[in-house]
Amino acid sequence: MYVDILSGRLLELRDDTEPTRLAGLDVPLGAVAPVHGRPDTWIATAGTGIALLTPDGALDWLDRPEDRTPFPSRMNDGVADPAGRFWAGSMAYDGTPGAGSLYRTDPDGTVARVLDGLTIANGPAFTADGTTMYLADTAAGTILRCRIDPLGRSPGQPGNLRPPA
Repeated sequence: MYVDILSGRLLELRDDTEPTRLAGLDVPLGAVAPVHGRPDTWIATAGTGIALLTPDGALDWLDRPEDRTPFPSRMNDGVADPAGRFWAGSMAYDGTPGAGSLYRTDPDGTVARVLDGLTIANGPAFTADGTTMYLADTAAGTILRCRIDPLGRSPGQPGNLRPPA
């Protein structure tokens, strides 16, 4: 499974065949994760928000937080954590420094901004126990390491890791 962000396509590649298009949206599609217990339904960073992408290709919006920002922005990368929450970053189309944010979507569909001041939020990843999240801010050339309470609602104070020069 992979996305073609700006074209809004969700694609699947199996073996040596051509990719199969599973969905085509009229907004950018940054990332998807399968929704437990709902076959062929995905949680997605799409356009200015987070939505459920249903089997028929429709978007059921949970929230569009980037509609409320001062810069033309879009959602970018995202990932599900071991506790079933979906974490997704945003960015301004023009890469305005500090205009991006990190959001968390809880299993009940509630979306909350948990970190702001990012530029291009990319590559969120979790340790297997779900207690640490790594998040790249591509434009800043940094990787944030955040302590996460696997049962709590907020990330701890992020620490800054710089890639080797």
